[in-house]
Amino acid sequence: MRWSLDEGAHFSIPLGTSTLRFNHPDLGLVSIGIGVNSTSGEGYVDTADFGAETMESAEVHWLNIPESASGSIEIDGAGWRTVFEERPGLGALYSAAKRRPQHVVSHSASIKRADGSSFTADELTTYLTGLQMALSFASGRWVAPMLVAGFDRNRLVHEQWRMWRCDLPETSAAWWDPHRAHDLRELVRLYLGAWYDEDKQDRVRYYTHHVIEAGRESALEARVLLLGAANEYLWWVRQPGTRSEVKERRHALGASNVIRELLDFAGVPRTPPPELHGIGALIAGHTAPDSDVTDGPGAIVWVRNRIAHPKDANQPYRINSLMWNTWILALQYSELILLHELGYKSRYRPRVPPNRWAHSSELVPWASP
Repeated sequence: MRWSLDEGAHFSIPLGTSTLRFNHPDLGLVSIGIGVNSTSGEGYVDTADFGAETMESAEVHWLNIPESASGSIEIDGAGWRTVFEERPGLGALYSAAKRRPQHVVSHSASIKRADGSSFTADELTTYLTGLQMALSFASGRWVAPMLVAGFDRNRLVHEQWRMWRCDLPETSAAWWDPHRAHDLRELVRLYLGAWYDEDKQDRVRYYTHHVIEAGRESALEARVLLLGAANEYLWWVRQPGTRSEVKERRHALGASNVIRELLDFAGVPRTPPPELHGIGALIAGHTAPDSDVTDGPGAIVWVRNRIAHPKDANQPYRINSLMWNTWILALQYSELILLHELGYKSRYRPRVPPNRWAHSSELVPWASP
């Protein structure tokens, strides 16, 4: 959040940090920490919480959540109840944002405890952080809360100003079909269950972060390496025993078998979809009996190794579309691995083939029809 002095102000402010005091129309005199990066009176607010410490409800606006068919979605999870209302005319706003990239205030949300009890500002922030992770994973991009206002007996008693990670709405498609509100409700409920579980929160949080980042606009090579790091992380934190024991086990296993173990545990097929012709050509070219390039994990690791440890820098680029194929397959694997980790058993949109109908979804592989 940026701040600036009105035009006509004629005094200098030292660079660095300072305190801004102002009269809030509802909360009275407020003091917040600010950063100053121009002596003429401009700067930023990193984080500011002010007002009462407890509240009974909150109203939050959200940036860049996908347009849905239902318009209104009620989500329960971890003792919280949130009702999202979609902004009227959101489709037209997103169409305009494609022509001129800009953030879109897409939804408002009313937040309460499911039992009607009060909550603190810190409890609200913890909840919003978990909710952001879940919604961003479902959306295939970072979406973010903004303009957080807390109420008690319908009276404004608290505000939060924070800097949240957020992507523009043009970022790539996602595994969640926005026409299926039930799937989002299930995902958020399960995600929040893991978020508030001390044994699962870090594991889910960091893996989710890697998966969202790997779906963003950046070099394909960087995305492939990031997904490789995500799978290594998840495999390591799941292992019992001492670090030295796990290190020895990992050395004997090999990188491709790390991915195979994760896929097998989730019930996700190792065989790459036939539409990924680049990976198909790579596998077809490895005919030696001892070759590891026999399936999706083997192909992904082969490409990853030639990005990170090349002897011939052009080798992975000689097969048409191989790099893109590797990224899209690795991303689909990781999304399914995370959905299984959460216990999700509903539908998802496969990323392959890429030109399928936008709302064509199927059950996750481990779910019974």
